[in-house]
Amino acid sequence: MNIIPIIQELLMNHDCVVVPGFGGFLANYSPARVDKTSSTLHPPRKVLSFNKNLTHNDGLLIGALSAKMNIGYNEARAIVEEQVLNYKRRINNGQAVFFEGIGGFSGNGEGNLLFEPDMTVNYLASSFGLEPFRFDPFEKYDVRERAIKPDDKEPVRSYSTRKILWRAAVIIPIIALMVA
Repeated sequence: MNIIPIIQELLMNHDCVVVPGFGGFLANYSPARVDKTSSTLHPPRKVLSFNKNLTHNDGLLIGALSAKMNIGYNEARAIVEEQVLNYKRRINNGQAVFFEGIGGFSGNGEGNLLFEPDMTVNYLASSFGLEPFRFDPFEKYDVRERAIKPDDKEPVRSYSTRKILWRAAVIIPIIALMVA
């Protein structure tokens, strides 16, 4: 069983997913941004990072694997440990390891683990379906001119309660006299 799809699923709902013995994936919120050079609006997203020091088993990944495969916790832990050993062996042999939809790992020769996140996947559930889009920039549009330019509209009249009551006090007796 491949644990990568389960890690992807967990990253949609959690900000930290620890792969015991390997490291932890952290998902940090990044707000929407405008790239002025390419006139592109990018929606908010979760940006992934990796911390190799988060190796302690918090039970999240193994519990999810156990529930998904309908196996015991110890069996799920053995599957994760086997895959972690495989990943470490490949990285130590100089190969790159790619977690589809998450990112790639490689070694730098000094024993350090390098992580390059996959920026094509957005793990922020509230941004589901939103794609970056290009827009045409406004040419020669100055907000200051719009704010300073006076409007040619008539001012809206506001009636005070006192004025309305005074008019009613005059009109009601006149109407009463006319009716009588």
